[in-house]
Amino acid sequence: MGHSLSADGTWEHELLPSSRDEAFRRRFRFFLEDALRLATSAVDGVKINGRTLAQCDERIAAGP
Repeated sequence: MGHSLSADGTWEHELLPSSRDEAFRRRFRFFLEDALRLATSAVDGVKINGRTLAQCDERIAAGP
């Protein structure tokens, strides 16, 4: 499993579903508005195959 962004904006190791207790659910389940705010604030620090979202967007815009 990977990492998950908690409601307080910190990253934690994602537990297997069978290991998720009520404390885990309180940290990682929140309303859509909060999820969007957290994702927007975290996106520049997330890398996919070594690239940020902005770098991926630039590469796609540049074309083949």
